[in-house]
Amino acid sequence: MNVILLLIFAFLVYILWKNNTIFPFSFIFSLFWFLNIFSSEIFFSDLQFSTEIYLFFMTASFSVFLGEFLFAFKNSKNKIDIVINENISKLLFYIFLSFAFVFPIESLLVNGISLSTLLNFETLLEVNNSIAVSRYEEEVKTSIISQFTLIFVYLTPLWAGFLSNLNLAKSNKFLYLSLLPSIFVLVTQNTKLVFIASLFLFLVGRLTYFIIFKDRLILVKPKFILNFIVGFFVFYFLVVLSFIMRVGEYNETSFESVNAKVASYIAHVPAFDIWLNETYDPEINALEGGTKTFYGIANFLGIKKRIAGIFSDDINIVSNKNEILTNVYTVFRYHLEDFGYSGTFVFLFFIGLIFSFSRFIKRVSPHASLAIIACLLFYVFDSFVSSIWAYISFILVFVVFYFALKISCKKVSNDQF
Repeated sequence: MNVILLLIFAFLVYILWKNNTIFPFSFIFSLFWFLNIFSSEIFFSDLQFSTEIYLFFMTASFSVFLGEFLFAFKNSKNKIDIVINENISKLLFYIFLSFAFVFPIESLLVNGISLSTLLNFETLLEVNNSIAVSRYEEEVKTSIISQFTLIFVYLTPLWAGFLSNLNLAKSNKFLYLSLLPSIFVLVTQNTKLVFIASLFLFLVGRLTYFIIFKDRLILVKPKFILNFIVGFFVFYFLVVLSFIMRVGEYNETSFESVNAKVASYIAHVPAFDIWLNETYDPEINALEGGTKTFYGIANFLGIKKRIAGIFSDDINIVSNKNEILTNVYTVFRYHLEDFGYSGTFVFLFFIGLIFSFSRFIKRVSPHASLAIIACLLFYVFDSFVSSIWAYISFILVFVVFYFALKISCKKVSNDQF
């Protein structure tokens, strides 16, 4: 049955791909979750996924499609009337990059670690391991400066992705430079999700530009595929390196341990499947009313106090003789606990509707259109982990992105927005 559902899901993705200029968001959303369930079937081949999870992902994709459909055929094919000032945009990039580098440096200093310790590989291993342990024990110290500059660790690759489409970016230098702060964080603090989010944000910046300025998605060329393959192996190497730094040693079992660790990073689908079918009970669980999906805002307003990890209940998954413990359940657990089954699909309907409406108003409010579309695209790419609105730093990234667009992009016509 699952094979049939997988083929049906693939067919739906194919139909949306054939119409991706009209329904870009629905295509990206459905493709993303098709790849998630498909890769999970490969990496967890000994597990039997439920029929419910296939139906859930397909219904979620269809809900997004219905929302995007309402304004899809009203979107203007004309280019928006704004001009990007390349000099200002480039200056902003280097300002953002400078702030981004402050985060890993200040984070080390506030935890009593001297920068001189990073010059020795052995002490670097100790630093990486000690910070990783402190983070899991919730003993890592933060400051207002580190919380503020973390925004720019994420904003820099987003801005770099946006700039990579301009004439001033004939090389990949903006990509490489924008990822340096997150790589520094990865090497010194063993925080891999910061690096993964930075990669996705660069892609979001590129996609946002193409969707708004060119009314299409990025064309997949052989060079892009090659870069993706190279990027995957670079990422794998960084994961290996960070794991070695975390345990503080290297031996014959390191690669086996890393492979098991990589499997734990993509255990969100089986974890969600188990939670959905064995733990979640819509008749017992009281709805949270959006406080988990929008945890960052709820915590800021004092409505709900934030806890580390958000979900404290771990699920133990045994697959291919490896035991995986995870508390990552995808963004859909947030939505289900907030809105229930029907409410989740209604929420996704409005997500698709807002995306489509943002494309529709691109001539009237281009800056807002760009910022909202970038935000919703990142919502998709981060949805395998959590809700982007559960973190105030992610929310502020798109607020600052909006104002950066206001500074660097000027409307040509006399219309005000």
